[in-house]
Amino acid sequence: MRHALTRHPSTGSPAATVEAEIKRSADTIALHYFVTGDIGKLVLPELSNPTRADELWKHSCFEAFIMPQQGAGYSEFNLSPTGQWAAYHFKTHRSGMTDIAAASDPGIGTRGFGDRFELRAAF
Repeated sequence: MRHALTRHPSTGSPAATVEAEIKRSADTIALHYFVTGDIGKLVLPELSNPTRADELWKHSCFEAFIMPQQGAGYSEFNLSPTGQWAAYHFKTHRSGMTDIAAASDPGIGTRGFGDRFELRAAF
């Protein structure tokens, strides 16, 4: 099932809409993002080097925030069209951040065609 997402307020005009699907198995979380609209107006970097990197949220980045049913802690995943990624755990809202050391390369894949851009990843 696709879920409509909200762009960060600083992104300016709504050149596109963003939706996401999430699938969970016993040991994997798969994320699939769909960007639809005037893709030519978006600044999307090319897929390059799949490495772990910080501060991806400052640029073109897809994010997922996953919280257990109980407790204040949550995990944050940042996924860049370049293939760079990050995975963090927070004890509370924006506090107590640590890297999720067990997270491995999510195998980011992208494709663009016509009025659509897609990004897939799995942790």
